[in-house]
Amino acid sequence: MTHVTVLITLLNDKRVGRTLDSLLLQTRRPDAVLVADGGSTEENLAPARAFAAAHPWVRVEPHPGSVAGTRNSALAGLRGTDVVVFLDSDQVAPPGWLAALVAPIEAGRADFSGGPTRPLGPPSGPGEAYLNDFEAWFYPHVVAHDLTKLPMGNSAWRLSVLREVGGFDPRLSWGGEDYDVNLRVAKAGHRGEYVPDAWVHHDQGGRNDLRRLLRRKYRYNVGATLAYMKNGVLREKMRSAARNTVAFKHPYERWNLVIQPLALLRALTLRRKVLR
Repeated sequence: MTHVTVLITLLNDKRVGRTLDSLLLQTRRPDAVLVADGGSTEENLAPARAFAAAHPWVRVEPHPGSVAGTRNSALAGLRGTDVVVFLDSDQVAPPGWLAALVAPIEAGRADFSGGPTRPLGPPSGPGEAYLNDFEAWFYPHVVAHDLTKLPMGNSAWRLSVLREVGGFDPRLSWGGEDYDVNLRVAKAGHRGEYVPDAWVHHDQGGRNDLRRLLRRKYRYNVGATLAYMKNGVLREKMRSAARNTVAFKHPYERWNLVIQPLALLRALTLRRKVLR
Protein backbone atom coordinates (compact mmCIF):
# COMPACT_ATOMS: atom_id res chain seq x y z
CA MET A 1 0.00 0.00 0.00
CA THR A 2 1.18 3.52 -0.82
CA HIS A 3 1.89 5.63 2.25
CA VAL A 4 0.45 9.11 1.66
CA THR A 5 1.29 12.21 3.70
CA VAL A 6 -0.71 15.41 3.23
CA LEU A 7 1.52 18.45 3.74
CA ILE A 8 -0.11 21.77 4.64
CA THR A 9 2.14 24.82 4.85
CA LEU A 10 0.77 27.41 7.23
CA LEU A 11 1.34 31.04 8.09
CA ASN A 12 -1.25 32.77 10.28
CA ASP A 13 -4.33 31.26 8.67
CA LYS A 14 -7.02 30.04 11.07
CA ARG A 15 -8.91 28.52 8.14
CA VAL A 16 -6.57 25.54 8.43
CA GLY A 17 -9.01 24.06 10.96
CA ARG A 18 -11.61 23.77 8.22
CA THR A 19 -9.03 22.26 5.87
CA LEU A 20 -8.11 19.62 8.44
CA ASP A 21 -11.78 18.84 9.14
CA SER A 22 -12.26 18.02 5.45
CA LEU A 23 -9.56 15.34 5.66
CA LEU A 24 -11.63 13.41 8.22
CA LEU A 25 -14.32 12.86 5.58
CA GLN A 26 -12.06 11.39 2.88
CA THR A 27 -13.05 8.04 1.41
CA ARG A 28 -9.32 7.36 1.26
CA ARG A 29 -7.81 8.76 4.44
CA PRO A 30 -4.23 10.08 4.41
CA ASP A 31 -1.80 7.96 6.40
CA ALA A 32 -0.34 11.10 7.95
CA VAL A 33 -0.84 14.86 7.90
CA LEU A 34 1.93 17.35 8.55
CA VAL A 35 1.12 21.00 9.19
CA ALA A 36 4.41 22.81 8.54
CA ASP A 37 4.25 26.20 10.21
CA GLY A 38 6.34 29.02 8.76
CA GLY A 39 6.10 31.24 11.85
CA SER A 40 2.47 31.74 12.91
CA THR A 41 1.38 33.33 16.17
CA GLU A 42 0.12 30.93 18.83
CA GLU A 43 -3.41 32.28 18.36
CA ASN A 44 -3.39 31.40 14.67
CA LEU A 45 -1.79 28.02 15.35
CA ALA A 46 -4.47 27.07 17.86
CA PRO A 47 -6.89 25.36 15.40
CA ALA A 48 -4.13 23.13 14.01
CA ARG A 49 -2.78 22.28 17.47
CA ALA A 50 -6.26 21.39 18.73
CA PHE A 51 -6.89 19.13 15.74
CA ALA A 52 -3.51 17.39 16.13
CA ALA A 53 -4.17 16.80 19.84
CA ALA A 54 -7.32 14.88 18.93
CA HIS A 55 -5.85 12.96 15.99
CA PRO A 56 -2.47 11.27 16.47
CA TRP A 57 -1.86 10.91 12.72
CA VAL A 58 -1.61 14.71 12.46
CA ARG A 59 1.56 16.60 13.41
CA VAL A 60 2.21 20.33 13.72
CA GLU A 61 5.87 21.25 13.33
CA PRO A 62 7.78 24.54 13.14
CA HIS A 63 9.54 25.03 9.82
CA PRO A 64 10.25 28.78 9.70
CA GLY A 65 11.19 30.53 6.49
CA SER A 66 9.81 31.23 3.04
CA VAL A 67 7.28 28.89 1.43
CA ALA A 68 10.11 27.12 -0.39
CA GLY A 69 12.19 26.85 2.77
CA THR A 70 9.28 25.59 4.84
CA ARG A 71 8.44 22.93 2.27
CA ASN A 72 12.06 21.78 1.92
CA SER A 73 12.50 21.51 5.67
CA ALA A 74 9.24 19.57 6.05
CA LEU A 75 10.03 17.22 3.16
CA ALA A 76 13.49 16.49 4.56
CA GLY A 77 11.96 15.14 7.75
CA LEU A 78 9.44 12.78 6.15
CA ARG A 79 10.10 9.09 6.78
CA GLY A 80 8.22 6.14 5.32
CA THR A 81 6.25 8.36 2.92
CA ASP A 82 5.82 7.31 -0.71
CA VAL A 83 3.56 10.14 -1.91
CA VAL A 84 3.35 13.67 -0.55
CA VAL A 85 0.19 15.67 -1.24
CA PHE A 86 0.17 19.47 -1.04
CA LEU A 87 -3.01 21.10 0.24
CA ASP A 88 -3.27 24.79 1.08
CA SER A 89 -4.79 26.18 4.27
CA ASP A 90 -7.42 28.08 2.25
CA GLN A 91 -8.62 24.91 0.51
CA VAL A 92 -11.33 22.44 1.52
CA ALA A 93 -11.39 18.93 0.08
CA PRO A 94 -14.60 17.00 -0.75
CA PRO A 95 -14.75 13.32 0.34
CA GLY A 96 -13.51 11.71 -2.89
CA TRP A 97 -10.64 14.15 -3.44
CA LEU A 98 -7.61 12.27 -2.13
CA ALA A 99 -8.57 8.94 -3.70
CA ALA A 100 -8.95 10.59 -7.12
CA LEU A 101 -5.76 12.63 -6.81
CA VAL A 102 -3.40 9.77 -5.93
CA ALA A 103 -5.02 7.17 -8.21
CA PRO A 104 -2.76 7.87 -11.27
CA ILE A 105 0.35 7.55 -9.09
CA GLU A 106 -0.81 4.38 -7.36
CA ALA A 107 -1.74 2.89 -10.74
CA GLY A 108 1.78 3.61 -12.06
CA ARG A 109 0.60 5.98 -14.79
CA ALA A 110 2.15 9.12 -13.30
CA ASP A 111 4.83 10.40 -10.97
CA PHE A 112 2.79 13.46 -10.02
CA SER A 113 -0.78 14.63 -10.43
CA GLY A 114 -2.91 17.69 -9.84
CA GLY A 115 -6.48 18.86 -9.86
CA PRO A 116 -8.51 22.06 -10.21
CA THR A 117 -10.28 24.34 -7.76
CA ARG A 118 -13.85 25.47 -7.34
CA PRO A 119 -15.16 28.47 -5.38
CA LEU A 120 -16.07 27.83 -1.77
CA GLY A 121 -19.08 30.10 -2.05
CA PRO A 122 -20.50 33.12 -3.85
CA PRO A 123 -18.02 35.99 -4.24
CA SER A 124 -18.17 38.85 -1.78
CA GLY A 125 -17.01 41.41 -4.36
CA PRO A 126 -15.53 41.95 -7.83
CA GLY A 127 -11.97 40.94 -6.91
CA GLU A 128 -13.03 37.60 -5.51
CA ALA A 129 -15.33 37.07 -8.51
CA TYR A 130 -12.39 37.72 -10.83
CA LEU A 131 -10.16 35.19 -9.03
CA ASN A 132 -12.91 32.56 -9.07
CA ASP A 133 -13.56 33.12 -12.77
CA PHE A 134 -9.86 33.02 -13.57
CA GLU A 135 -9.27 29.69 -11.82
CA ALA A 136 -12.39 28.22 -13.45
CA TRP A 137 -10.83 29.12 -16.83
CA PHE A 138 -7.16 28.51 -15.97
CA TYR A 139 -7.26 24.85 -14.98
CA PRO A 140 -9.15 23.35 -17.97
CA HIS A 141 -7.65 25.70 -20.58
CA VAL A 142 -4.05 25.98 -19.37
CA VAL A 143 -3.05 23.47 -16.68
CA ALA A 144 -4.81 20.55 -18.37
CA HIS A 145 -2.57 21.07 -21.41
CA ASP A 146 0.63 22.25 -19.72
CA LEU A 147 1.45 20.71 -16.34
CA THR A 148 4.43 23.01 -15.88
CA LYS A 149 1.76 25.57 -14.92
CA LEU A 150 0.33 23.36 -12.17
CA PRO A 151 0.01 25.19 -8.82
CA MET A 152 1.42 23.19 -5.91
CA GLY A 153 -1.75 23.41 -3.80
CA ASN A 154 -3.89 20.38 -4.71
CA SER A 155 -1.12 18.25 -6.19
CA ALA A 156 0.45 14.86 -5.35
CA TRP A 157 4.05 13.77 -5.93
CA ARG A 158 6.24 10.77 -5.46
CA LEU A 159 8.52 11.95 -2.69
CA SER A 160 11.49 10.36 -4.46
CA VAL A 161 10.90 12.60 -7.48
CA LEU A 162 10.93 15.80 -5.43
CA ARG A 163 14.11 14.69 -3.71
CA GLU A 164 15.71 13.73 -7.01
CA VAL A 165 15.31 17.26 -8.41
CA GLY A 166 16.44 18.93 -5.18
CA GLY A 167 13.08 20.20 -3.92
CA PHE A 168 12.12 23.88 -3.99
CA ASP A 169 14.52 26.71 -4.81
CA PRO A 170 14.55 29.14 -1.84
CA ARG A 171 16.08 31.83 -4.04
CA LEU A 172 12.71 32.29 -5.75
CA SER A 173 11.22 34.17 -2.80
CA TRP A 174 9.16 36.35 -5.14
CA GLY A 175 7.15 33.26 -6.07
CA GLY A 176 7.57 30.97 -9.03
CA GLU A 177 8.99 28.11 -6.92
CA ASP A 178 6.08 25.89 -8.01
CA TYR A 179 6.72 26.46 -11.71
CA ASP A 180 10.44 25.90 -11.19
CA VAL A 181 9.84 22.46 -9.65
CA ASN A 182 7.38 21.57 -12.41
CA LEU A 183 9.88 22.50 -15.11
CA ARG A 184 12.74 20.56 -13.50
CA VAL A 185 10.57 17.49 -12.97
CA ALA A 186 9.37 17.59 -16.58
CA LYS A 187 12.95 18.04 -17.81
CA ALA A 188 13.95 14.96 -15.83
CA GLY A 189 11.39 12.94 -17.79
CA HIS A 190 8.83 12.29 -15.08
CA ARG A 191 5.17 11.86 -16.03
CA GLY A 192 2.29 13.94 -14.75
CA GLU A 193 -1.48 13.65 -15.01
CA TYR A 194 -4.23 16.24 -14.69
CA VAL A 195 -7.21 14.85 -12.72
CA PRO A 196 -10.38 16.94 -13.23
CA ASP A 197 -12.27 14.95 -10.58
CA ALA A 198 -9.67 15.73 -7.90
CA TRP A 199 -10.97 19.22 -7.23
CA VAL A 200 -10.94 21.23 -4.01
CA HIS A 201 -12.83 24.28 -2.85
CA HIS A 202 -10.65 27.41 -2.79
CA ASP A 203 -11.59 30.19 -0.39
CA GLN A 204 -10.73 33.51 -2.06
CA GLY A 205 -12.80 35.42 0.47
CA GLY A 206 -11.98 39.07 1.07
CA ARG A 207 -9.64 39.50 -1.90
CA ASN A 208 -11.43 42.48 -3.37
CA ASP A 209 -8.85 45.26 -3.04
CA LEU A 210 -7.71 45.98 -6.60
CA ARG A 211 -4.33 47.37 -5.57
CA ARG A 212 -3.52 44.28 -3.51
CA LEU A 213 -4.64 42.03 -6.35
CA LEU A 214 -2.40 43.84 -8.81
CA ARG A 215 0.58 43.75 -6.41
CA ARG A 216 -0.01 40.02 -6.00
CA LYS A 217 -0.14 39.49 -9.75
CA TYR A 218 3.03 41.55 -10.17
CA ARG A 219 4.95 39.47 -7.60
CA TYR A 220 3.75 36.22 -9.16
CA ASN A 221 4.79 37.45 -12.59
CA VAL A 222 8.25 38.39 -11.32
CA GLY A 223 8.65 35.00 -9.65
CA ALA A 224 7.40 33.08 -12.68
CA THR A 225 9.70 35.07 -14.98
CA LEU A 226 12.72 34.26 -12.81
CA ALA A 227 11.75 30.57 -12.85
CA TYR A 228 11.46 30.65 -16.64
CA MET A 229 14.82 32.40 -16.97
CA LYS A 230 16.43 29.81 -14.72
CA ASN A 231 15.06 26.94 -16.82
CA GLY A 232 15.71 28.49 -20.24
CA VAL A 233 12.06 28.68 -21.34
CA LEU A 234 11.38 32.42 -20.98
CA ARG A 235 10.51 33.17 -24.60
CA GLU A 236 8.19 30.18 -24.90
CA LYS A 237 6.35 30.95 -21.65
CA MET A 238 6.04 34.67 -22.39
CA ARG A 239 4.33 33.86 -25.67
CA SER A 240 2.00 31.52 -23.81
CA ALA A 241 1.22 34.20 -21.17
CA ALA A 242 0.42 36.71 -23.90
CA ARG A 243 -2.01 34.26 -25.53
CA ASN A 244 -3.67 33.59 -22.19
CA THR A 245 -4.18 37.32 -21.54
CA VAL A 246 -6.06 37.55 -24.82
CA ALA A 247 -7.98 34.28 -24.34
CA PHE A 248 -9.29 34.99 -20.83
CA LYS A 249 -11.60 37.90 -21.41
CA HIS A 250 -11.97 39.92 -18.23
CA PRO A 251 -11.44 43.67 -17.68
CA TYR A 252 -8.84 43.01 -14.96
CA GLU A 253 -6.71 41.04 -17.43
CA ARG A 254 -5.94 44.28 -19.27
CA TRP A 255 -3.64 45.15 -16.39
CA ASN A 256 -1.36 42.34 -17.55
CA LEU A 257 -0.39 44.55 -20.48
CA VAL A 258 1.31 46.78 -17.90
CA ILE A 259 2.24 44.19 -15.27
CA GLN A 260 4.02 41.69 -17.52
CA PRO A 261 6.55 44.14 -19.04
CA LEU A 262 7.25 45.64 -15.59
CA ALA A 263 7.69 42.16 -14.12
CA LEU A 264 10.11 41.25 -16.91
CA LEU A 265 12.20 44.36 -16.24
CA ARG A 266 12.23 43.63 -12.51
CA ALA A 267 13.20 40.01 -13.10
CA LEU A 268 16.05 41.10 -15.37
CA THR A 269 17.43 43.36 -12.61
CA LEU A 270 17.07 40.55 -10.04
CA ARG A 271 18.46 37.80 -12.23
CA ARG A 272 22.13 38.09 -11.29
CA LYS A 273 21.38 38.59 -7.61
CA VAL A 274 18.75 35.85 -7.28
CA LEU A 275 20.06 33.19 -9.68
CA ARG A 276 23.78 33.53 -9.04
